[in-house]
Amino acid sequence: MKSKSCPVRSFARLLIPTYDKREALADLHKGLRLFEQVKSWSRKQLLDALGQFYNEIAAHDADASMDIAREILEEHATWLRDFNKVFTGETEDG
Repeated sequence: MKSKSCPVRSFARLLIPTYDKREALADLHKGLRLFEQVKSWSRKQLLDALGQFYNEIAAHDADASMDIAREILEEHATWLRDFNKVFTGETEDG
């Protein structure tokens, strides 16, 4: 399955200063979603993986780690939106 290499490809691309970071982050998203689907990862597992990924990127390039930090913040924001929907009883239909 070709998609399994997405996190590795993302890692390499994030460390290339001239590479389009949006493409690298798209690779990361594909890889993480694959793990969610195939391995039935929980949100905690996803965040743990993002945390490890952040640490590895930060060890090599502090600027590139900011892209991953934004991804972690977005995952937390998604969780908060989902929680608020459940807490307030809001549904997809309104």
